[in-house]
This record gives sequence, C-alpha cells and structure tokens, in this order.
Amino acid sequence: MKNMQSISASNLIIVFDFDGTLANTIVSFEKIFSKIAVQYKLPPLTKEEILSLRESRPQEILSRLGLTGFRLLKLPFIVRAGRREIAKEIDQFKTFNGIREVLQELKKNHKLGIITSNSVKNVERFLRNNDVEYFDFIYSVGLFNKSKQLKKLMEKYKLTPEDIIYVGDEIRDIEAARKNGMKVISVSWGLNSKNALEKYMPDYLADTPHQMLKFIINQPPF
Repeated sequence: MKNMQSISASNLIIVFDFDGTLANTIVSFEKIFSKIAVQYKLPPLTKEEILSLRESRPQEILSRLGLTGFRLLKLPFIVRAGRREIAKEIDQFKTFNGIREVLQELKKNHKLGIITSNSVKNVERFLRNNDVEYFDFIYSVGLFNKSKQLKKLMEKYKLTPEDIIYVGDEIRDIEAARKNGMKVISVSWGLNSKNALEKYMPDYLADTPHQMLKFIINQPPF
C-alpha cells in the first residue's frame, strides 16, 4: 500500500476508482471472466449476458453467478484470481481518452488518490506504463470495503466529507461515497451503464473526463 505521511485539506482531495474509471481494463473483462469461471465453476455467461451486467448492482451480479450463502466464501479467492489475470494483461491496458490531461490539470491544485479492488502492484505498473504517476496514495481493498477505506482515510488525516470527492464507474462507488457523506462523480465509460448509474443519483454524471474536470473546478472553496 502506498500512502502519504500527511494530507492537507486546503483544497479538495480527489479519490478515484481504478478499473473502468482510469484504466480501460473493461476491454478484457470477457476474457478474464471466462478463465475465472472455469477455475471456480461459475456458470458460463454469453457476451450478451455479460453486457447485461452493466445494468446490475454488485449483489445482483453475485447472485447471477451463484455466489450466495456459503458460496460467498469463494469471493476473496475469485477477486485475487482476477487480479492475477489482470496482471498478465496490464501492459496492454491504456487510460481512457482524456484522462491523462485531466489528471495533469487536477494535480496542480489537488491531492489525488486511488481506492481500488485491484492490487497496488497492478495499479503502479499501469500508472508507470501510461505516464500518469500523479497519485499521492493508493489503497487496495476488498470488493465491498471501499466505504470503510474512505472512512479510514478521513480519520487518519482528520478530513471531513466535504474535503473529498470520490470518482467511480460503478453503483458500489456511489454507495461507498454516500455512506461517508461525500460527493461522488460517476463516469459513464466504465462497468455500469449510464442508465444504471442515474438511478442512484450521483452528484454528477460525466460522459467525458473533461466534464468531470469542469464539475470539480467549479466546486466552491471551503
């Protein structure tokens, strides 16, 4: 885990999800899922069924994969297997168009961080490969532990919810931010569809990285 010795809330701290928000790992989702499904005896999904998952909450996705009850014990192993498969592909992944320029601009006035279900090793390698090493901290967490990590971040650095904006591509990112009372930007280019995200009413829904930037820079000062 990479983190900072200190963080000042003199300006907004922008915390990003990684997969589907910064990194276009979605392009290999079908390939990676197919490998993991065989390994863990998950029900096979057609390409159309995988696409339909974009409309679903995480709990609904787990249910469709048969990961309920005692079978949920498999989840941490499945997540780790996913990280290993992503590591094999990591050198092929790119940022979404416009992300690099937006990060460069945000870094001028803000601390930037990542909270992800991926591994720190994968994230750091991706950032080096794509020349976007602008982040002050990276935390790797379990699939449903983002809200806890956001709370720990506030406690460790004596921050308030108003000090942070969280940016993510999934419904679970909205839920994690909401549990901590902070603003959340959803991005429509990742895992969950724009239609699915809209139902959970993020503070802002961006269709491009530059729309996200515009929303952030227009936030009132503390």
